Amino acid sequence: MKKLSPVAASVILIILGILLIAWPDASVNTFVRLTAYGLLAVAVVGIILHAMNKEEKKSAKALKIILFALYAALGIWILVNPILFEGFYQIVIGIIVAANALKDLTIAIKENKHWAFIALAVVSLVLGVIVMCNPFTLFRTFAAVSGAALVYSGLVSLINEIKAGKKA
Repeated sequence: MKKLSPVAASVILIILGILLIAWPDASVNTFVRLTAYGLLAVAVVGIILHAMNKEEKKSAKALKIILFALYAALGIWILVNPILFEGFYQIVIGIIVAANALKDLTIAIKENKHWAFIALAVVSLVLGVIVMCNPFTLFRTFAAVSGAALVYSGLVSLINEIKAGKKA
């Protein structure tokens, strides 16, 4: 599997951040629904392909069909109860923000960057941990804060990648 380039990952973080800031409720709900539809699509295609595969052992085929049936059940459950999974997405966003902030903080400390870079990385890390640990309180506010942190994290990563490219 091809790895996503750091520049592309930074741009994706920035876009996700802007979406969360602009439409905090709709953007997370859309991510949840897209996940559900993705699970359903994988399940349907997987079941059809494995049912048509005559060469595979019956025991392996049965296990894969059961796995795809579980994907379908999870997709349907997400569509029926999307609010339960919106909190999960907040936790994932918090983890992404905290991980990027930790990476940025490490780079800032190793390269003796200006104190402002270190302070912004620490603020981003704290925001990521807050969003990760408290996903259900003040959902709109945390979605907007998550978006701001994603934009910041993506911009810092993008700037670091551009600078690293110029040095090389």
